[in-house]
Amino acid sequence: MKQNKVHAACDPGKRGALVCLFQDGSTQIQTFPFIGDEYDIKEMYRMFGQLSVECDDLHMVIEDVHKMPMPMNSGDWELSACKHILMTLCHVCDIPFTLVKPKEWRKELWQGVPVNRKPDKIVKKNGKETIKVG
Repeated sequence: MKQNKVHAACDPGKRGALVCLFQDGSTQIQTFPFIGDEYDIKEMYRMFGQLSVECDDLHMVIEDVHKMPMPMNSGDWELSACKHILMTLCHVCDIPFTLVKPKEWRKELWQGVPVNRKPDKIVKKNGKETIKVG
């Protein structure tokens, strides 16, 4: 059955997933498939293609992961590669998408939720007291 309005989001990475929120309020979570340690791009293409065919009004959000401000490590390369696979699949399956920086979606998600942090501590070192923020 075709779904009218679908919001979809992808979290890049080896433990990432494609999450869909359908107009009727139902959700669907699909982790990314692998063959050994490599992404199963053919199966990912099938996932995206099926979603594209089944949905009339679909928009994808992809987390815009980027290199950390230090030399790029293997984890950064992995996230970057997955982000580009996801972007390519969206282009090939004609799915409109938006890249969203992690800070932006987290700020939106936690809007209105009070900050719950550990209380400050007074730390004594060399006879001096300093406040350590939780």
